[in-house]
Amino acid sequence: MGIVAPVSKEVCTVRRCPILIIVLTLLIRATFSSAGEISIAPFVGYFTGLTVENFQTTDTSSLDPAPGYGLIVGYSLGPERWIEVLWIHQDMELCDGCLPEDPGSLGLNIDSFQLGGVYRPGTKKVRPYAAASAGFTLYRSATTGQGTSAGFSFALGGGIEIFLDDWISLRLDGRGQMTFASGTLYVGCDGGCSIGFSGSGTFQIQALAALVFRFP
Repeated sequence: MGIVAPVSKEVCTVRRCPILIIVLTLLIRATFSSAGEISIAPFVGYFTGLTVENFQTTDTSSLDPAPGYGLIVGYSLGPERWIEVLWIHQDMELCDGCLPEDPGSLGLNIDSFQLGGVYRPGTKKVRPYAAASAGFTLYRSATTGQGTSAGFSFALGGGIEIFLDDWISLRLDGRGQMTFASGTLYVGCDGGCSIGFSGSGTFQIQALAALVFRFP
């Protein structure tokens, strides 16, 4: 059975999310006795689409791929291992004709919050790495009559990091993210239109490009 919750205010804003992630990373750093580097990496990305289901007709429709952005804040456990906190935001436009009545333009806001790790061996200027993370993803309607749906998500991937100097690098990241969410998002149209997400999970491929700044 789907879980529906009304949205009275924005769960995450462009200003609020980066601050929360940095604070969480500082708390993680405080739990370790030895001081390590902290990295801050704003990024832009491109994400494959999703599939939504019309609960009234059981028809499914696809959302087109869309760009996104976010922030990765990391803490060094050593020269090759890092702990990271990730925030990934996407704005997607819902498909035309996937609802029984046309309510106009429909938007879907997606925010993922994850804790993960990175293994990056070597000391060369260009270093490959492997990454894994897990947390939760929020789906929110950007229209009137809103609801929210949340589910567990995890991602696996890797990439390369190109060091411009000791404190600045360019990071190119590719990963696949699976989200298990079951719920209903209500949208503002006559007759109580609704869309939903399959409990079997949704899968996205994510391509990210980040500029990494390190601090001792």
